[in-house]
Amino acid sequence: MLSERDKPTTPCAPVVVFSLSLHVHHCPALYRPTACADELLSRSRLQSFWTNSTHAAIAKAMSEHTKPLIGSVLERKTGSAAVPPSAPKAIASKSGFPTAQHRSKSVFARNREVAQKAVAGSSRLAGPPTIQPIRPLQPSSSEAPATDDWRTQVSEENERHVAAMTEEEREEERRDIEARFGKGVGEVLRRAREAREKQKKVDSAEAGKPASGAPVGDPAPGSSVSPALRILPTVRDTQRPPSPSPILSSSSTRPSSPARASRKLRFADVTPSDVYVYESAPPSPRRKPLALPPPSEDEPAVSIGQWKGPAPTSSRSHDSTEAQSNSVAAKEDVSSLPSSSVPFDGALEEGTPEDIRRRFFPSLPAGDPSLAWIESAPPPDPSGPKLRFDLHGAPISPELSAKLPAHLGLHHHSEGARAGYTLDDIFLLVRSTVPAQRTVMFGILAGIARRLGGMRRGDWKYMEGMEELLGSEEDLRKRIIAAGAGSMGERGSLGSNAVDVLWEAIVGWDEELTRVDGVELQEAPPDPAPDGGGEENTSKRDAISTIPLQFFLSQIATSFGSADLPHRSLLQLLAILQRLAMHSNAIADAITSTPSLVTNIFRLFILTPIPPTNNSTLPSPAAIHLLLTLASASRTSASKLLDPADALLRFLTSPPPSSTYPLPLATSLLTKTLRLYATFASYGLYSHIATTAAEPLARLSSYILSLECNSRRLISAYISVLGSWITCASDPHQTSPPHEILWSQVVSWGWASDLPAIGLKLTAEPADWGSWAALWNAEAAWLEGARHNGVRGGAGEREALLTRLEPAFSRGTDKEVVSGAIAALKRSLDSISGYDGSKRVQFYNEIAENAFVLSAAIRLWLACFPPVNEALAEPPFQLPFSLLGMLTIFIISHRLLADAPRLPPRARPFLRPLISFITNYVRLSRRLPTITDSFWLAQVSVVLLRLLPGDEDVAQGLLGAVVELVNEEYLDAAGWSMPPEVWSRGGLRILKPFLTSGLMSLEKKAEPQGDEEDEAEEAPRIRVAPLLPTPSSLKLATTLRLPATRTFGFLFSSDWPFLPLDHLLRSGTSPVWQHLPSDWDANETDVVRASLLLARAVREAVLANGVPEFAMSRAEIAFNCMKVFMLEHGQAQGAPSANDEERSEVFRDSAVNALMEALLLPCTLGASPDGLSASAAPRVAGQDDIEAAAARFLGAGTPFFQFYTDFVALYDAVSFAHPLFGALLLPPLAQRYAADYRKLLYAETAHVLGTVRTPIERVVGASAGAFLWPAEQSPDVVAALLSALVGRRTRAPIEGFVRWMAVHHLAANIWPDLREDPPSVAADERGRKLIEAVVHQGQHVDVREVVLYWQRRSERVVLPPACFDLEPKLKRSRLDWVKFWAKGDLVERIEGLLKESD
Repeated sequence: MLSERDKPTTPCAPVVVFSLSLHVHHCPALYRPTACADELLSRSRLQSFWTNSTHAAIAKAMSEHTKPLIGSVLERKTGSAAVPPSAPKAIASKSGFPTAQHRSKSVFARNREVAQKAVAGSSRLAGPPTIQPIRPLQPSSSEAPATDDWRTQVSEENERHVAAMTEEEREEERRDIEARFGKGVGEVLRRAREAREKQKKVDSAEAGKPASGAPVGDPAPGSSVSPALRILPTVRDTQRPPSPSPILSSSSTRPSSPARASRKLRFADVTPSDVYVYESAPPSPRRKPLALPPPSEDEPAVSIGQWKGPAPTSSRSHDSTEAQSNSVAAKEDVSSLPSSSVPFDGALEEGTPEDIRRRFFPSLPAGDPSLAWIESAPPPDPSGPKLRFDLHGAPISPELSAKLPAHLGLHHHSEGARAGYTLDDIFLLVRSTVPAQRTVMFGILAGIARRLGGMRRGDWKYMEGMEELLGSEEDLRKRIIAAGAGSMGERGSLGSNAVDVLWEAIVGWDEELTRVDGVELQEAPPDPAPDGGGEENTSKRDAISTIPLQFFLSQIATSFGSADLPHRSLLQLLAILQRLAMHSNAIADAITSTPSLVTNIFRLFILTPIPPTNNSTLPSPAAIHLLLTLASASRTSASKLLDPADALLRFLTSPPPSSTYPLPLATSLLTKTLRLYATFASYGLYSHIATTAAEPLARLSSYILSLECNSRRLISAYISVLGSWITCASDPHQTSPPHEILWSQVVSWGWASDLPAIGLKLTAEPADWGSWAALWNAEAAWLEGARHNGVRGGAGEREALLTRLEPAFSRGTDKEVVSGAIAALKRSLDSISGYDGSKRVQFYNEIAENAFVLSAAIRLWLACFPPVNEALAEPPFQLPFSLLGMLTIFIISHRLLADAPRLPPRARPFLRPLISFITNYVRLSRRLPTITDSFWLAQVSVVLLRLLPGDEDVAQGLLGAVVELVNEEYLDAAGWSMPPEVWSRGGLRILKPFLTSGLMSLEKKAEPQGDEEDEAEEAPRIRVAPLLPTPSSLKLATTLRLPATRTFGFLFSSDWPFLPLDHLLRSGTSPVWQHLPSDWDANETDVVRASLLLARAVREAVLANGVPEFAMSRAEIAFNCMKVFMLEHGQAQGAPSANDEERSEVFRDSAVNALMEALLLPCTLGASPDGLSASAAPRVAGQDDIEAAAARFLGAGTPFFQFYTDFVALYDAVSFAHPLFGALLLPPLAQRYAADYRKLLYAETAHVLGTVRTPIERVVGASAGAFLWPAEQSPDVVAALLSALVGRRTRAPIEGFVRWMAVHHLAANIWPDLREDPPSVAADERGRKLIEAVVHQGQHVDVREVVLYWQRRSERVVLPPACFDLEPKLKRSRLDWVKFWAKGDLVERIEGLLKESD
C-alpha cells in the first residue's frame, strides 16, 4: 500500500487522449467521455489505492512511450542588439521640471510605444528573419500501448504482490480497505469492471463498421501529423473528447511550425437525424418561493394562492450543519454495523436526484426547497384542477392540453406535463420575481376576468369550457383584483397589464353598470359580526369592498402624478375610479379625501394646454363625469370639489364653435360641466357661479338658441341647470352660504323668456322628449318661485306663460309629446310582468324617461294654480286626465313597483320617475271636481305605500293634506261620531309631528349608558335628495343617490296610521317629543283616539274604493291594538300625566274601546269571508302572520314571543277580564305558531283562562281551521288542556273559544277517527291514557263533550253544540275501540254516554 504522499494525483499516460480539441461542444448530444476517462473519474471518486509496484509499472509505461511531453524549444530573436545599461539622462523641459506623464496610458502601453519608436528609428531588415523548422515528433520503435495496457500491467503487478502475501497480511489489508471504503467496495469495483468490459465489446463492434466519411479526428490527406496523434481512437460523431490538456496546447505567441501550418481542422458531417429535438421543453429550473406568513386579523387581505410544495426547513445553515455532522457520525459508526444493514452511498443509481445532491450539493440537506428543480416531476393529481388557460386567457380542454406542442409557449412555466396554466399556476406566477413572467400572467388574468364577468352576466358565449368555475366567479374576482392591485404601481408593460386586469375585474366585469346613475351599486353590504361586536363579516363582502382603499387610491394618485403609464392605462385608471365611486358613497368620500388624487385628476385630464399642442393630450369628459359622480355621492364630497371646480370655467367661456377643441369634444365637455353645476345646485352649493359667469352664460344662451346648436344633450343640460338655479333663488336662505343667488338676479338675466324660445327648437320626436321634460320642469320651477317672490303671487308670470301653454297642450307639439309618452310607457310596462334582469339598461331608461315626461307635464299644470287653493272654472291647460288616471292605477299595481325593496340596486333609480308621476297625479286629482274625499283618501293611502327614500318632501305634503281632510265634515258624511273633545284638542292635526318624524333630518342618539347624564345629542342622518330639488330639500339633502342597504324599502307600511303609537311606547327615546310645535297640547288618550280614527278612516276608504290589497292586514290591526294595551306596561296606576292630570288607563276610554272594536270586528272569524272554514290554510296568505307584522316595530333583536309574554302578564295584572283585552290573547294560539305560545297561556298562566270568555265568532283570525288543524302534538300543551278542562288549574271554568280548543285537541289525540297520523301503538297508548284521565278526573259534562266530539277537516267548521252530536256509526267504532283494551267501569261509563246521546 502506498502512503498518501506517494499516491499520484493524476495518471500521466492517459493524458494524450485529450490532445485533440474538437469544437463541437455546442451540442451536448455529441459529447461522451472515453472509457479511460470513465475509469479515471471513477478511480478519482473512489480514491483507488496504489502500490509501489503500481508506481513502477506506470513509470515503465511512460518510459517506453515515444512521445515527449515537451516539444521543440525555439529561441526568439530580439528586435535589436542588446543595449548596455547607462546612467539616466536628465530630461530637459521649458519649466525645468520633468514632463508630466498622463496616467491614462498604462506602463505596458508606454513601453510598447517606446519600443516601436526604437524599431522605426533603426534600419529596416533586408528580408524576413530565418526561422528554423522544428523536426516532427517521431514515434518510438515500438507501438504505443493500448488504452488498457496500463490497467493490465497494474493488475498483473497487484496479483503478483497479493500472491506473495501471507494470509494474515491479506486479511489485514482487507480490513484496512473495508475500514477506509466500506464493505461494499468490492461490489462497486466488480460492477465497474463489468461495465468496462461491456463498453469494450461495444467499442470493438463499432470499430469494425465501415465509416461513411472521414472521421472528425482524421487528418487531412497530405498533412504531416505526429505519430502520437495516430494512436488516438477514432472519434465518432456521437462522441466528443474533453478539452485539450494545457500541456499540449500551443501558445498563441508561439510561431507556427510547418506541421501545424499544414494541418486542417475538420468538423463532423451532422445530419438532421443526429440532432434530437425535445417534444416538450421541460420547465426551467427555478427555486420555488416560500409561502408568505398569514396576514393579521385586522389587515384586509385576499388570498391569491396556496403553497402546495413541501414544507421548507426553518434554517438552511442549521440543517446543513446538522446534515454534515450526521454524515460524519454515520461514517464513524459504519464499521460497527453489519454489512447487510449499512447502505453504501456509491450504490445509488447515477443520475437520480439523491445522487446529484450528494455529488454536487453535499452541504444541502435532503428536501431543501432550493433543490426542488432536480426532483422528478410528480405524477398528475387526478383530483387536481383540470381547467387550464392559454396565453390569451381562453380555456384549454384537458384533451387538447395534453397534445399541444411546446413552441406555443405554454410549457415553460406551468406545473406538470400538460400545456396551459391552471389558476394556481397563474396566481403563483403573478408574484414572480421575473417581470416578464408577471406581465404575461397578467395578460392571461385579463382574459380570464373578461370571461368570468361574461359568465356572471349570463352570457353563454363565455360559458364554454368554463363550467368548472360556475358559482365561484365572485371569489375569483377578489383574487384577481388583489393580484392586480399589487402590481398596478409598476412601470412599463407590467404596470399596464396590471391595470388591464383591474379594469376587466372592476369595470369590464359588468360594463353596463357604468350607465346607471343615482344609486349605490353595492350588491351585498357587509353583515354584522355574529358575536355582535359590530365588526363586518368580511367573508361575505363583495369583491370591490375588499379592496384596500388607502393603498389602492394612493397608488392611483401616484400614477396620475408621475404619468409614467401609457395614456390608455391612465384612462383605464380613471374608469376604475368612476366604477369605485359608483359602488358606494363611502368609497366616493375616500376618493375625495385621498391626498393629491383630485388635484392630479384635474392636472392630467382637465387642465391641458390651450390651445392643444402636438405632444399634449386633450381634456377628458370622463374626468368631469367622475367629478359629477363624486359630487352626487354626498354633500361632503361635493363640498371638497367646489374649489377645484373653478377650473371648469375654461369650457364655459367659449361656446363650442369658437373652442380650440373639436366640436364634439367641446360640446361634451360643456355638457358635463353644466351637469356638474346642476349637481352642486341640488345641495344649494356653488350657485354663485351663475353670477360669476353671467357673461359666458349669456353667450351660451345665444348659442343654444341659434341654429348652430343641434346637441340635444347640451340643450337638456342647459335647461336643467337653469331650473336648479331658479329653485335655489326661490328661497335664497336655503343655499350654502345663504343668498348666493337672488330672485331679482334670475329675473334680470331673462331666463324666463329664454325657456319658451328654446321650446321652439324642439320637436315631437322621442329624441327630444328628455329636453321637453327639462323645459317643463324649469318652467314649473319658475312659476313656483314667482308664487313666493313675484308680485301678486306671480299672477303676471302665470298669465304670460299660459299664453304659450294653452295652445301648445291643446293642439301643439306639447300635446303630441304627452300622448306619445303615455303610449310608450304603457307599451313598455305591458311587455314585462316585473323586473326582468335580461332587459338591458336602455329599456329601463326609456321607461324612466317616459314617466319623467308625464311627471313634468303634471308638475307644470299644478304650478299654474294660484297660491291659495282656489277653485278654477277650467284647468290651466288640457291634459288627458282619464288616460293619466288609468295609467296611475296600472303603475301602482304593477309588480315592477310592488317589488321595489327586492330589486337589485341597479334597477332602483328607474323607479323614481314612476313614483314622481303617480305622486304628481294624486296632487292633480285633488283639483279635479269629480274626485270625492273618500276616493282621494284611498289614492293618497295607496301612493304613500309606494314612496321610496328621496320622496320625503312629497310624503310630508300628502300627510298634511290627509290630517286636514279627515275632520268633522268627513265623519258626518261617513256617519260616524266622535267625542267633541277630539276636535277641541286639534283633531287629527296633533298626529302630524308623529307621522312625519321619520321624514325629518334629525334623529336622537342612543341614550347615555351607566351613570352618564350628558344630554343626548342630535346627529344628522342620511337624507336622499328628491328627484328634482325643492327649496326645502337644499339644506337637508346629504346625497343624491339611493342607498344599497338591505333595509332599503318603502317609507311607509300599510299600518302607517298607527305610527303615533310607536312614539308613545318609546316616549323616552323618541326625538319627536323634543320637536313638538309650541301650540301642541294633547295627552296620551287624545293621540290614541286620533290614531285609531285615522286608521279606521284609511282602511274603510281603501276597502270601499276597490283596492283591498293595500288595506291593513288582520295581523297588523291586531298587533297595533295590542300596542294600545301595552301603553300600560310599566306605568304606575294613578300617576299624574304630563299636564298634571290624573292618568287613567287608555284602553278603558269609551272612544278608544269603540274604535278598537270597530277596527277588529271585520277581522273576526264571524265577519271574515272564510272565518268559519275548517281548512287549515287561509285563502289570503300572510293575513295572520302576527310575528311578521310585529317585526317592523320590535326589530330583529326582539322576538314577538317576548312581547307576547309581557302582554299576557299585563293582562293578568290589570285587565280585570276586559273582553277585548282577552280576545287579543287568542290569535297567537293558532297552530301555525310555535307551541311555546300555547304552552305559555295554557300551562304557565292557566289561571287566567277562566276570565277569557271570548265567543268563537269574535276571535280574530282568518279561519277557524287554523286553530284546529293539525291536532296538537306537544305533550305539555295537551296535558295543560286536560288540566284546564277538568278545572284543576283555572280559577273559573273555561268557556267559549278556550273550552272548544281544549275539547277539540283532547278528542283529536284520543279517538282514531280524528287522528291525522296512521294507526300506531304509541298513538293508541296516548289516547288510552287521555280518555282514562278525562273519565276519572272530569265532570260528567267534560267527559260527555270529549266522548261525543267530532269535527270536519274541510268545508264549514262544526260549532258547538252540533259538534257534540256524533253519528251512530262513529259511536259504534269508538265503543269497539274502547272495549278492545278497556274493562270495567270505564267501558260502562263510555257506553252509557254513547247510549244516552241516542
